[in-house]
Amino acid sequence: MWKRGRNKSDEPKAPVEVADVATMRAGAEALVAASAGSDWPLDWTPPSVRTLDGFVSGISEEDFSAAFTTVAGYFGELIVRNGGGQWVDGPDGWPQVRMPSGFELRPAHAVAEARSMLGPALESVYVHAMAGFAVPDDEQAAAFGDEVGQRMAVWAALFLHEVAVSGRRLDWTIESLAQVDELCDDFLADQPDAEAIDQTALTMGAYLGEVLIRACDGAQWMLSTDHRDVAVRLPRPGGADPESTTCFPAAFVGKRLTEDTTPSLQEYATMAVSGDVATGR
Repeated sequence: MWKRGRNKSDEPKAPVEVADVATMRAGAEALVAASAGSDWPLDWTPPSVRTLDGFVSGISEEDFSAAFTTVAGYFGELIVRNGGGQWVDGPDGWPQVRMPSGFELRPAHAVAEARSMLGPALESVYVHAMAGFAVPDDEQAAAFGDEVGQRMAVWAALFLHEVAVSGRRLDWTIESLAQVDELCDDFLADQPDAEAIDQTALTMGAYLGEVLIRACDGAQWMLSTDHRDVAVRLPRPGGADPESTTCFPAAFVGKRLTEDTTPSLQEYATMAVSGDVATGR
């Protein structure tokens, strides 16, 4: 998730003094109120993280410094409200957010990095946090299994929002994956770098997984400790062993974006639901 290849001393610094949780949350509420009716409305919904990205990158350095604490507060509180996280003390004085999976992030540092362009956009940080990307062991996987579906559903909703901006409407059906396959081709035509491919594989994979779950009674998200990845477990047709078909939607989308011979997403989903595919890896 984070850019690599630079020393810790090179990381962008917060432009203001450390603030506590109460100050950051109060600032976030004020920011939401101030944004009402403006060109950059913030409303505590997942799609608002993209609005926040535009705000962070578009304002002057002086305005950014003045708004830094409130922006960081909104970003952290957005993750808390939508992902079940909680504010905790951070090692450098700035509060951080801990997700149910154990994944931790520092909103102030994420905002500073997004502004400096040394780190990923806030939307990228958000979707990683929602998916709870702490590497699970068996015990963590069992504890997190009931919540992983909620995280992936949020991620899929972000993908739908992005697609809607381009004028397309998806409806969670296998037939809608024909449009997603077209999006894959359009995406690849722009010659994306590896980071863009990885992020798209994750968000698009969340949508593919949600399509499979809606198309197959009894299907559910799970954490695979064998593959250290998020997967979809599909019951075999006829009520056979429900663990006999396990698909890895994000991994498959990654192949779709990098290998010419990979089946289309629509073909893959059709085979998966019929029990003709054993894995998405």
